[in-house]
Amino acid sequence: MAKTEKIKNIRIQKAVYRGFGLGYLYGKPVFTLHAFPDEKIIAKVRRKGRKAFRGEMVEVIESPCPHRIQPPCPHSGICGGCHYQELAYEYQLQLKREILEETLTYIGKVESYPPITINPSPQTFRYRPQCGFQVQTWENRLKLGYFRFESQDFIPIDDCLLLRPDIIDRIPLIESFLNEHIDLLPNLIYIDFRVKSDGTQLVLTFGFRDDYPDTGDRIFALAPQHIPGLSGILFRGWKTELLIGQGDVEEKVENNTFVIGAGSFFQNNIYQWAPIQQLIQQKLNIQPDDILLDLFCGVGLWSVGVGKNCSYVMGYENNERSVELAGANAERNGLSNYYFEVRDLSQGLGSLPKDPTVIIINPPRSGCSRKLMNAIAQIQAHSIIYISCDPPSLSRDIARLCRKGNYTISSIDFIDMFPQTFSIETAVLLTPESQYHSSDSLRS
Repeated sequence: MAKTEKIKNIRIQKAVYRGFGLGYLYGKPVFTLHAFPDEKIIAKVRRKGRKAFRGEMVEVIESPCPHRIQPPCPHSGICGGCHYQELAYEYQLQLKREILEETLTYIGKVESYPPITINPSPQTFRYRPQCGFQVQTWENRLKLGYFRFESQDFIPIDDCLLLRPDIIDRIPLIESFLNEHIDLLPNLIYIDFRVKSDGTQLVLTFGFRDDYPDTGDRIFALAPQHIPGLSGILFRGWKTELLIGQGDVEEKVENNTFVIGAGSFFQNNIYQWAPIQQLIQQKLNIQPDDILLDLFCGVGLWSVGVGKNCSYVMGYENNERSVELAGANAERNGLSNYYFEVRDLSQGLGSLPKDPTVIIINPPRSGCSRKLMNAIAQIQAHSIIYISCDPPSLSRDIARLCRKGNYTISSIDFIDMFPQTFSIETAVLLTPESQYHSSDSLRS
């Protein structure tokens, strides 16, 4: 143990975002993983900051959480992926709702909002069709694995209970292939997987430290013989990429078919695809003359699923391939009045071909820029829904929208897209304040 590390008794006051239990030492906050409210723990001081400490759990010595269970995965608490696997699922949902409430209050400064509705995941394991593995040498062989949370410590992984079995079954085959052809893959540092939900197709992304090697054709000629269902490999270098083979995967959600490209974003819980689309449709209450603006549209999950009921759909996204697929998915599913464009939304909204009446915002974890939120606030939409997996950025952005655009929060739904982890997928419906008060008076 390093000289700076001390063993300390800490009482956990509450759970906070990113999987931490919060306690105090010498009046400073201590953030410790796998520690839960009311527990008294022994923790090592792992990192000292000017305003806070980072603790490392040693053991619970008093008042263990009554909702603790034996985690089914042997890597739980080690690999850095699951932060709540040692908790019963019902309590995971309760903790996440409490964390979301506190984040809205203390980061967003949101003074009042409706009760948060919890939408549990139908399955709590084996739900992810996409993941990323680090590639490192372990006991003289290339292995796939994860890093410990907030570190570069490599943990080799033979199984991950969050992943679809069709990914897990292929891990030893891919490792065998890598070790047999290691000379063709210099500076390979990660592999991303995307498997079709029925397991019949696999697309891999090989990520390299510098540029990808010029051996891509040889690799792809050899790999499908070893890896069943492999249809394509995206070779990704520092600034360039090359797809060899078929990188598109086709999935069905409700009555719509979506083609998803290698590297394109798509929701990562196959059991929540239909429920979250149904929820968004219900919340927005689309009318035939509505015009939908879909920001960070990806391959068109919302544009198609919700937009089929609109008179016109506009979608914007900074990934060129995703925008191309969004248009193709619109055509594939019977949309005729649509407009998709590659646009850097961090720079604001720019001009629009039509005035939207309904807006869907589904940004990356970092949220929206101030420019974009200010531009959205100027639009006279009757409904805005903001979807995010990151409560701090969500709270910041919707607070700005309420403040700048005279919108109010009509509903908040927590959709558990990521059981066992700290991520909290949330859909917030915002409506004009006058509309909210009018409907509120009608209800009374």
